[in-house]
Amino acid sequence: MNKFDIIFNLFTFVVYRQCSDDDAKSCEVGVDNCFLNEECKAIGRGRGGCCECAEQFVRVNGTCTAAAHEVELDEETTMVFISTTTTTQAPTTTTRYIRRLAISISPTSIQLPEPKTNITALVVPSAQEGEEYTYKWVVVSFPQNQQPGTIEGNNEETLKLSQLSPGNYTFRITVSSPNSFGENIANLTVLPRKSIKYISGLNYYLTHNFVL
Repeated sequence: MNKFDIIFNLFTFVVYRQCSDDDAKSCEVGVDNCFLNEECKAIGRGRGGCCECAEQFVRVNGTCTAAAHEVELDEETTMVFISTTTTTQAPTTTTRYIRRLAISISPTSIQLPEPKTNITALVVPSAQEGEEYTYKWVVVSFPQNQQPGTIEGNNEETLKLSQLSPGNYTFRITVSSPNSFGENIANLTVLPRKSIKYISGLNYYLTHNFVL
């Protein structure tokens, strides 16, 4: 080690001592070893330096704090330190009570050969003043190997049906409003045509008018 290196190391040691005496941490330029809001600033030509407060920060009780600004209060100038506090608002829970609705349909059976029929959703309790129910009809099942027929008004209180086949139809009805909800599975039975036995007019006449 030559004389220049000895003098440089001695100068760096003195600088490090000076930083410690002034509440500032000694550091090495280019190495991130300073505290929050501090920067390593070189002293002299070496890499040794002191951790000093970054721009717009000042050291208060050994800690770099946001720089003070002047605020005029009652005609006197007071130094106020700026501090930022982050507050997180706790999540709030709102409880909303939903009224349960009971749903049925009418009628529950029809007799062919009626070409068309309507079934209506009966809801209990009825809608309150200013409240309006929304309706949704869904066909769950229909007679096997048959066409489901024609269905209109899936979003109305009354469902319009036509071209039905004999058998059982199952519907899911959902009724709701902002404060009410109900759902039910209902069955509609479609009865076949009644069979009519015709009596020959002659046989009828003979049976009722002559005694053999």
